[in-house]
Amino acid sequence: MDYVNGQDLVDTKWLKEHLEDNSVKVLDATWYLPSLKRDGEAEFLEAHIPGSVHFNIDKIADTNSALPHMLPSEMQFSSQVEKLGISNFHNIIVYDKNGGFSAAARVWWMFRVFGHKNVSILNGGFVKWVFENRETESGQKNYEQVNYMADFNTNLVCSLDELVINLETKTEQVLDGRSSGRFYGAEREPREGLPSGHIPNSLNVPVLELFEETDNMVLKSPEKLKKSFLDAGVDLDKPIVTTCGSGVTAAALSFALFLLGHRETRVYDGSWTEWGGNKSVPKSSLGRV
Repeated sequence: MDYVNGQDLVDTKWLKEHLEDNSVKVLDATWYLPSLKRDGEAEFLEAHIPGSVHFNIDKIADTNSALPHMLPSEMQFSSQVEKLGISNFHNIIVYDKNGGFSAAARVWWMFRVFGHKNVSILNGGFVKWVFENRETESGQKNYEQVNYMADFNTNLVCSLDELVINLETKTEQVLDGRSSGRFYGAEREPREGLPSGHIPNSLNVPVLELFEETDNMVLKSPEKLKKSFLDAGVDLDKPIVTTCGSGVTAAALSFALFLLGHRETRVYDGSWTEWGGNKSVPKSSLGRV
């Protein structure tokens, strides 16, 4: 069994062979939760895959929102990505230093939301690249600004209001990519003041369940990926919305589902940061943490 949409997953050997291809644009999307006190942009300057540029999901975002890294407008997205030297015609390869299960998937999803045709994730990300002793470089290069035109695809985005309606209609399954401890309320949320628990009727597929138990963070085979979803009670023949803490690992779930053939899984952009912080919506399995 092969991935249905395997073209959106590339391996390190392929990338090494295409680093000099002018049609390929490599993006380092490394990002960390604020509680970790690590700086993805600073780490990019220290070491990254040759020729890559840093894509900061906290800056290429709606910075007027109180919620973290919410989607920007079409105009803002176009303006910021073209300054990175990215055009509509580039074959974009995204990676991060968490192996691809963090912001790389978020950036993959963002480009798809804004209508980009060719965007893929590097399987294993920077973790696997370094594990294989491949070349890295430091510093930042300046790239000539090009033109970019975004085209927003509303079919890939879900709002709080839509999920409130879904509580009654149950039209879409809701999958949460946080750890089981956070989902069930046994662990604290990393954002101060946010209660624990989950959206009622949602299912839990912890994002680490998507990866092989190896040192280089490669995705499971299609058969194993499918089993991870089925074991969590997911019906792969019905519509799905993904969520997490702030819309990052939710995109990793959507990416895995995309590989299995679900091209229009929606991501709840506000995720638990928005839902958990809203006193007017119901919450399940609240713990005492």
